[in-house]
Amino acid sequence: MNTNQDKIKKEILNLTKALGFDCDLIIKEHDGTLIANLVAEQPGLLIGRDGETLFALQQIARLIIGKKEIFESRSLILDINNYRQKRLDEIEKEAKESVREVLSTKIDKPLPPMNSVERMIVHKIIGKHEELSGESEGEGLNRRIVIKYKNHEQL
Repeated sequence: MNTNQDKIKKEILNLTKALGFDCDLIIKEHDGTLIANLVAEQPGLLIGRDGETLFALQQIARLIIGKKEIFESRSLILDINNYRQKRLDEIEKEAKESVREVLSTKIDKPLPPMNSVERMIVHKIIGKHEELSGESEGEGLNRRIVIKYKNHEQL
């Protein structure tokens, strides 16, 4: 681990310790982005509902690291017990199942609200099927994708 990663690790662990959590931290680099994965005994408290606390912790960590000029703060992703990857795998699985359902039934299907990264994954999956389209609806935390069968009006 290089000196900057050591400093980042120290700052993130100081943050979680100040919040009353004793965690380990594993940092990996992927395409210029640092992925800092906290390993915690009570991950649910740090992740929060739908990852809201995790997102807030990531923002705080980015601010601290950016202010101390340790690393370009936007290039840091904070994860807890691989929650983000597990969530993305779930989104991908749900999207593929929903695509199969719409192709089979030809009935439009709204998906649950998702953040922008999750919606991007769903749009990529929908884009592989020319007979389908995906439309985002709603605002903010209620933004969702509706998978639509393109030839719906011909039925």
